[in-house]
Amino acid sequence: RIRIVGGWQSILDSQNRMRIITNEEKKIYFDTSHAGPGILKANIRDVENASIPLRIDQQDSSAILSFIILQDGKYDLTMTYADNSLPNMPIRIISTSISFDRSKVKVHGRGTYEARVNEEAEFTIDTSRTSNSSTNKPIVRLIGAQSDVDVRIHQSEKNRNIFRCSYKPIIPGDYLLSIIWAEREIPGSPFRVNILPNINNNHEASKVICTGDGLRTGTVGKEMKCLIDTRTTTQGELTVYCQGINKTAFCRLFDHRDGTYTLFIKPEESGRHILTIKYNGENVPGSPYIVKVSNALNTSEVRVFGPGIEHGVLSTFQSHFFCETKGAGTGQLTVKIRGPKGGFHVEMQRKHLQDRTIICRYNPIESGLYLISVKWSGKHVYGSPFHIHIFKCQEHFDQFQYQLNAYRLVEQKQNEELE
Repeated sequence: RIRIVGGWQSILDSQNRMRIITNEEKKIYFDTSHAGPGILKANIRDVENASIPLRIDQQDSSAILSFIILQDGKYDLTMTYADNSLPNMPIRIISTSISFDRSKVKVHGRGTYEARVNEEAEFTIDTSRTSNSSTNKPIVRLIGAQSDVDVRIHQSEKNRNIFRCSYKPIIPGDYLLSIIWAEREIPGSPFRVNILPNINNNHEASKVICTGDGLRTGTVGKEMKCLIDTRTTTQGELTVYCQGINKTAFCRLFDHRDGTYTLFIKPEESGRHILTIKYNGENVPGSPYIVKVSNALNTSEVRVFGPGIEHGVLSTFQSHFFCETKGAGTGQLTVKIRGPKGGFHVEMQRKHLQDRTIICRYNPIESGLYLISVKWSGKHVYGSPFHIHIFKCQEHFDQFQYQLNAYRLVEQKQNEELE
C-alpha cells in the first residue's frame, strides 16, 4: 500500500507517461505509512539499457526518489517495495529540454512556501512574458499526505496574464504545490509548502487539552481511552474520528457534565491509526494523532530452544539458543542473563532479515548457576526464567544429571499415586 503523494495522476500524463525536464532534478514523494516494513528500490535505464544515477531517502513513513536526466530521450523507471513491484511498472519517462515559454512563467508570494491553518494564503502566477498566454490557464494543485487543499484561481480582469491564487488549509504539515503550464510543470514545481499550526489563541480549539495513553498506543479488540478537557472553552461541538489502514475504529464519548469527556476507542485491526479530535470543526492541539495499534500479546507462542538453555560442562558448553516469535503478535523481545558474578552481555541477531527467529549468544567464563530471563513485551515467555547449571568438569555434570533424573522419577511416582 505504498502511495505516491498526490496519486499517480500527479506525475503521469493521460498516456501514463512521466514527462520531465532535462537537466533539472526530479523528485517523487512517497507515503509508506500504510505499506508495512520494506525498502523502496528503483532503477532507471535508457534505450541502450544504461543505468541512470538516482537517490532514495527513506524515513519511517515517507520516501523521496530523486534523479536528474542529462539528455533528452526516453527512459524506463522500475520501482519495488519489499521486493514487490509497484503498480504501472515500468513507467516510461519522456525527458525534454525546458521550453522557452515555461521558463518565463513567474510565481511569487508567501503562499508558495508557507501558510497557517485556517488563514487565507495567496500567491501570484505571471504568464505575461510567454507566448499564447491568453489561451492557456495554469493547473494548480496543493497536495498533502492526508488530503489535498482546494486552490482557487482568479484571472485578473485588467491583465489576463496574471492569475491570483488562494487557499485555506485546515491541517498542518508538509505539502507539495504543483503548477502546470502548457501541459508541463514549470521550473521549480512542485514547490514544498510548510503549513504551520494556527497561533491565534482566541480559537476555542486551541484551549482543549487531551491526555492519556489512548492517544499513542493500543491493542486490537481492547478499549483504549483518553481524557478530553474543554472547561476553559466556550460551548462548542466536540467530534472524534479514528481511521485504521482498512477499518474505522469504534469511538465513544462519555460526557461527565463538567466540561470533561472520556473518549473510548476500540480498534479492529493492527497498524497505524489516525485519530482526529476537533472542536467546532478545528483540530485541537496535537490532532491528528498517530496511534500505533498492535495485536494482543501471546507469549505462549514464543518458543525458546537450543543448547544455551541446557545444563552443560564449561569447556564444551555451547552458549547459543534461539527465540522463535512467529505467531506472538507485535512485541519486543528482551533477554537478560545473570551469572555467578552478575549481569552478562547478550548478543542478539535475526537468523534472516525478514525472519522472526532471533539467535542469542553469551560467553560464560566460569562454572556456576546462570539465570536466563526471556520476556516478550515485558512478560516472561513459557519456561522463563531458565536456571542453567554449568559445571567445571564432566564428573560433576554427570552427578548432577543422576540426581536430577532421580528427582524426576520420584516426582513422577508421586503424581501416579495421586491419580
